[in-house]
Amino acid sequence: MGNWTMSRLKYFIVMLLAVIVAGKAYACVPTMMTDAERFEHASAVFYARITRLGIPQGNTLSRATDAPLIGNFELIETFKGKPPEDGSVHEDQTSCSLPLLPGAYYVFFMFDERARSSWGGGSRGFLKADDPEALRMLAELRALKGR
Repeated sequence: MGNWTMSRLKYFIVMLLAVIVAGKAYACVPTMMTDAERFEHASAVFYARITRLGIPQGNTLSRATDAPLIGNFELIETFKGKPPEDGSVHEDQTSCSLPLLPGAYYVFFMFDERARSSWGGGSRGFLKADDPEALRMLAELRALKGR
């Protein structure tokens, strides 16, 4: 695939993600905490790459939007606590949902026994591991881990 085609594909994916997020974010009111405050209150904070998406076994769906997606992840780094042992994270089913994309990288903040993808809870997604914002956030989390 040529560079021009790859650039257009990346642009399409980013725009699609923006449309999905904008559609879900209209009623989202994230907690007004800094990442350092979230880190302090979270039971676990980790960095992972989503490897696969699926629907929980036994679910029957009346319409496509009812699908509670589960993403399997490859753990890259743990900053605090223990990530889920089953290697999965649930796509939050609220207006603050952070869509899970296979191959994308995420920082997850866990506040209970189940990891969820949520803008409101501070989770963030990055299409590339070397995204400047991802590198900035990872450096900040490493510094918090070292305190």
